[in-house]
Amino acid sequence: MMTMIARLLILFFLFATPLAQAEPQVLARIAAVVDTDIILEQEMLDELSRVKARIQASGQTPPPDEILKRQVLEHLIVKEVQMQAADRVGINVDDTFLNEQLQRIASENGMSLAQFKAKIESEGMDYVEYREMLREEMKIQQLRQRTVYDRVVVSEQEVDDYLAQNPVGSESVEYQLGHILVGTPEAATPEQVDTARKEADNLYEQIKQGARFSQLALSHSDGQRALDGGDLGWLPQGRVPSLFLEAIESLQKGQVSRPIRSPSGFHLVQLKGVRGDERRVIQQVRARHILLTPNAVLSDEQARQKIAELRRRIVEADESFAELAKAHSIDGSAAQGGDLGWAAPREYVPAFRQVVETLPLNTLSEPFRSDFGWHIVEVLERRQYDETDEYRRGMARQELRKMKASEEEELWLRRLRDQTYVEYRLGLGEDPDLAQLQGATP
Repeated sequence: MMTMIARLLILFFLFATPLAQAEPQVLARIAAVVDTDIILEQEMLDELSRVKARIQASGQTPPPDEILKRQVLEHLIVKEVQMQAADRVGINVDDTFLNEQLQRIASENGMSLAQFKAKIESEGMDYVEYREMLREEMKIQQLRQRTVYDRVVVSEQEVDDYLAQNPVGSESVEYQLGHILVGTPEAATPEQVDTARKEADNLYEQIKQGARFSQLALSHSDGQRALDGGDLGWLPQGRVPSLFLEAIESLQKGQVSRPIRSPSGFHLVQLKGVRGDERRVIQQVRARHILLTPNAVLSDEQARQKIAELRRRIVEADESFAELAKAHSIDGSAAQGGDLGWAAPREYVPAFRQVVETLPLNTLSEPFRSDFGWHIVEVLERRQYDETDEYRRGMARQELRKMKASEEEELWLRRLRDQTYVEYRLGLGEDPDLAQLQGATP
């Protein structure tokens, strides 16, 4: 994104041309100044068009443009604030990394990169523009990862406490939630808190009278998912903030909580659905293998020939697999005769996984190549294993970390926004309530 100086120079030269003097109405207007950069009105209008199209595609009616413009502009401001923060700490997404992500997205959608590009363009979006939008999203995600998520620590005691407080199977329960936030600044005055409380109460009453939750979220929410109608998607129970969990326990599907106070402001939470509570049974294999890795003195072909010779000695000369593994394998399992113990096939690299999933019991594989080198492997046993307890502990740790990060991210983002100089140029930030709730600079 261009700096403010670069953009203003462009505007200057536009003004200096005869065309600009003859048709001043075509000149770009500034929607907002965000510290060292600016957001142009056209950027806001382009984003407004995309948001309206997304809302209409979901079957909802967009709010009036003047309301939606404020939401879109605030979204762009918060995005710009994060982009500037990423620049300050030297975060960059190069073309190689970007292309890898594009290839992954295309593959996940069952398309080649060329097909994916054609799909983007068929939906009326410029592919180059899409690439840059994805680059910005990746950059912001790296910032959040570095600034918030990587600093979150979950202790074993916290995992124990979580498991003690949640009944067996509760980590499999997921809630689909809607969310409206009426935000308050980090150091809100009593008057600002009172204004936000009244706004939240008013929204709650509107919902009770039949107003659509998603429509009010689009028009009034200060939450990060406002432009998605406040939809938070499906969240595991452990990731739902405790304040929300207490509120939704008494709700039926479709109902909305009364306003909930937190350091971020006042929240309205809608329970859209509940699912889960299942056991996790997986297939495990117990296998043993011998691994030879090419190196400076052992070429890839020599490694292949040597592993083939070891296989011949086991099959034809009836030599001990375990003893040959101890003598020749470079894997950490060599000391155990190549025994890898019980593991789910998914834990192995793809080439190894494919072999152990299809190999008959007590049959020695042909030599095969993986990222680590040349292998021969034998599957000794298979079993169905209930991993629910291990899964619960892993999920508890993961969800505690996400929950901590989510709460910290909301505060971090609000703090970052409040500390940034913002000047509105189109009157969209001049609503007193909006200015109070979002910490806008007049």
